[in-house]
Amino acid sequence: MAQVSYKGSLTRYRRFLQAAQKQPLLQASLFLILSLLLLIVLVVVALKPTLVTIGQLLGQIKQQQAVEVELDKKIAQVQAAQQAYQEVRDQLGVLDKALPTSAVWGEWADGILNEASISGTKVNSFNLEDISVTGTATREGQIKFSLTMEGSLDQLRNFADRIEGGGRIAVLSKLGTTRSEGSVMTGVINGIIGFVNTGGSK
Repeated sequence: MAQVSYKGSLTRYRRFLQAAQKQPLLQASLFLILSLLLLIVLVVVALKPTLVTIGQLLGQIKQQQAVEVELDKKIAQVQAAQQAYQEVRDQLGVLDKALPTSAVWGEWADGILNEASISGTKVNSFNLEDISVTGTATREGQIKFSLTMEGSLDQLRNFADRIEGGGRIAVLSKLGTTRSEGSVMTGVINGIIGFVNTGGSK
């Protein structure tokens, strides 16, 4: 392997500089080239932090644009939900009455006694029992009820229809009648009413 002669290289470089000093045009060209090289190095060094910052800013801008797109989607979903709510807003009162968020058995019992009076039925006994709640996220509740009554057959039928067709959802599990005296009938009704216990309490 040939060895590099550093002394020879330095000698040739010294001779080149001496020759350049004797030739103004070559000297000026060499100075211009070295100046341009130095300028390029300085520009690169000076602009590197700026270029890095610009790259970081561009990345942040892209992230912000992605966030804005997601926010626009969420806003559109909220607006759609608000519009859907406005469309059914007037019907929510009916739903709250049919399936309330708590037992409110007292109000319902008063309504049943009022319906009995309207139908001409005499209520002899009225019992509410076994208030139970099941489920976790949405706690479905139910109240069992039973009552005995007196009246004509048409009155008892009318009263049973009023219980089932009232604003509160009621499911009748038993409806029985027996003749008492003349046209007077004795009836028995068993059933349940429901509610959705969102508060987690009975």
